[in-house]
Amino acid sequence: MDSQLTALELPSIYFALKEEDLPMRKRRKYLKTNLTRPRKKTGAKMRRQRDHRKRLISLGVSEETVARMNPLEVRTKLKYPAKVAQEVAAASAE
Repeated sequence: MDSQLTALELPSIYFALKEEDLPMRKRRKYLKTNLTRPRKKTGAKMRRQRDHRKRLISLGVSEETVARMNPLEVRTKLKYPAKVAQEVAAASAE
């Protein structure tokens, strides 16, 4: 039992050593990170897509037009919001 270290003893021991002397998973950089990368959630994706649609509508694009667009088209339009605003202004001027 004496050879096992508690979580409270780790930082003082590891800070006393040089970083080059530590094994890969024991460095401070890796102690602070997750072992596995967090997965993207479906709910978050739906929320992002909904927010993108709201941004397009706030730029002046009609709701019917936005409803017919797929997510890729919506993201492409949002890359250049000034251009979208010009298109909407030109369409309304006609």
